[in-house]
Amino acid sequence: MTVAENRDANDDFVQFGSASIRAALDAAQYPWPEAPPVDDYYTDATVTDGGDGESVFELLTLAELRKLPPPEWLVHEAIVSDGLSIIYGEPGAGKSFIALDMALRIALGWDWHGVRTKQTGVLYIAGEGVRGIGKRVDGWAQAHQVNLDGAPFVFMPIAAQLLEENEKRKLCRTIDEAKRKIGFDIGLIVVDTVSRSIAGSDENGQETMSAFVKACDDIKHHAGGALIGIHHSGKDKERGMRGSTVLLGACDAAIRLSKDEGRVTLDFEKQKDAEEARPIHFALEKYVWNTGTPDEPRDDFSTLIPVLEAKSEIEGTGINRAQIRAAFGMMVDAWTAARALSHRPETRRDGRFAPALFAKKIGGKESDWTSLITSWLENGNLSFEEFDRRNKTRGLRVMEAVL
Repeated sequence: MTVAENRDANDDFVQFGSASIRAALDAAQYPWPEAPPVDDYYTDATVTDGGDGESVFELLTLAELRKLPPPEWLVHEAIVSDGLSIIYGEPGAGKSFIALDMALRIALGWDWHGVRTKQTGVLYIAGEGVRGIGKRVDGWAQAHQVNLDGAPFVFMPIAAQLLEENEKRKLCRTIDEAKRKIGFDIGLIVVDTVSRSIAGSDENGQETMSAFVKACDDIKHHAGGALIGIHHSGKDKERGMRGSTVLLGACDAAIRLSKDEGRVTLDFEKQKDAEEARPIHFALEKYVWNTGTPDEPRDDFSTLIPVLEAKSEIEGTGINRAQIRAAFGMMVDAWTAARALSHRPETRRDGRFAPALFAKKIGGKESDWTSLITSWLENGNLSFEEFDRRNKTRGLRVMEAVL
């Protein structure tokens, strides 16, 4: 570098004095070009909008809000069809048995122990106890005498790490592949368990659980369905599920399982879109089968099958035996008159909704009658059959009265 190239204002000051420097500065362009107003600066051209070509969020008037359709249910008033639900409890409480039973019934289009379901394809992510899942499914199918070949149900035998972006995207591609493989929309994803899907992260941290909820939202949006997370209770089981309360706050439904001497109780702790249902009780009955033939028996296998417990019929309700006898009498009379009563809420408008009729004419709470009818259907006291062939209308038929 030459001396001329290294010259600066200090050299001019030494050689010519401060007056020459001042004159040079005054001769420079002044004032500086005026900055554009703030409103003009932040235009659509300068604000990043994610590439969707819109610069505002969607708005709804009250009239538009009222026109939105009501929630759709995967399991009526228990699991919303596009929501995040959590089933949780202590280790050994039967969470996976209950979740698997529910998922298989949804895939087959069966009622869930008397509660209506919406049939859809199921992806069950078995992050724990993978080797035992196949045995449980075989036992469940044999106990219910059903062939599951071709059922829209598929397993993923490894936990996806939902907090890792690459893993989440891989799971979304897997959902697409599952849909292609079974020829059914995947309307339910079961994550068994939450802790395996966020391995190594701090479950007690708000940031971790917020990220998990966001990942679940992304997966639900991609699949267009519901997600059920199987989770554990905290060290103090009375304080609810393990980890940050963010998860409880964000989920649409929370179902707590507790087990006492083989009896599993489901408490519906949170239900965002319906009245919280009364607790229901299951017995986990052991089912044993043999893999061979009667002539050549091989190994015996066993699993546990959830069965709605008969003892839960009247417990905790204000309904007595006389009221129950009156209710069975009403159902017999209605069936004989070819206007059978129903347990399905949509029959309320034509006056056949049994829980409402019983509550009005016999007494007791509508929710208690709903629980009793569900139990009677499960135990074979009632059946739900077609009584009007012309209109294909179905209703409750008494098979064995509870006296």
